[in-house]
Amino acid sequence: MTDVASSAPNAAGEAASAIAPRDRILRAVLDLIAEHGIGGLSHRQIAAQAGVSLGTLSYHFPDRVGLLRESLRLFASDEVARIEAVGHGLRSGEHGLEDLGGLVVRAMAGAADVTHVVAQFELYLHVTRDADLRDAVIECQRAYDTLAEEALRLIGVHDPAGIAPLVVSMVDGLALRRVLTGEESSAMLTRAFLLIAAGAQAEAGAGG
Repeated sequence: MTDVASSAPNAAGEAASAIAPRDRILRAVLDLIAEHGIGGLSHRQIAAQAGVSLGTLSYHFPDRVGLLRESLRLFASDEVARIEAVGHGLRSGEHGLEDLGGLVVRAMAGAADVTHVVAQFELYLHVTRDADLRDAVIECQRAYDTLAEEALRLIGVHDPAGIAPLVVSMVDGLALRRVLTGEESSAMLTRAFLLIAAGAQAEAGAGG
């Protein structure tokens, strides 16, 4: 009989080794940023987390700026892909009104683990000091805006494109609050989304 307990770590190790060293390094950087912040990163930590040698790390990323830049681009591309998958469900009719609250929480607030949010804000702050990274962040924000717009259109909100950035900003604010206070924000997020939608509808009715 196979020892399941002893085989599980081997399986996890094999799965990790199947990922290209470059991708392992970038994902290790994101994990470490969430745990220690950008200022706490060291090449030795990154290499250990990624399971590569210092030589391999230096080969793929000779300097820290390039390493951070590519980490942010990976984060942004992951977010865009995740959000577009949910948006496809809205456009195709796979998801309806009854799913909307959960979709907004899952798609726009990111992973339930607060480390996702911490890494996101750390990288966003870094962009203020590295203008070359701004395009990656803008692409990510556009994906958030597009998803919010599709959700608002689904419930019949007037001017969904104009309201969408407000929804995205609200999501970011609640995500930051969750990091600072430890509060569970899913219910607040859903309620705030619906309140913004209702207010937009009321404004459109008053203007009409």
